[in-house]
Amino acid sequence: MNAMAPSPTLVRAELDAAVARYLSLALDGAEAAVLRLTFGLDGPPCSLAAAARRLGLRPAAALRLQRRAMRALRRAALDDPESPTI
Repeated sequence: MNAMAPSPTLVRAELDAAVARYLSLALDGAEAAVLRLTFGLDGPPCSLAAAARRLGLRPAAALRLQRRAMRALRRAALDDPESPTI
């Protein structure tokens, strides 16, 4: 039996769901929200300033959250034995 490849839309939806689960496990809500907005995980990506406005934050506070979130994700990736190494 020849299995059909999943549609790109289905693959994208599954990937988005996996990323959302990972962000919710690795980050606090505000950190995850900044990354979802700036990287376009819930729609089109927006600037950090636009993300700050949507979240009711000053741009400097959004930048701190973004940096903290990226550090946390790097640490989590380094601690994960199944994470690919470069």
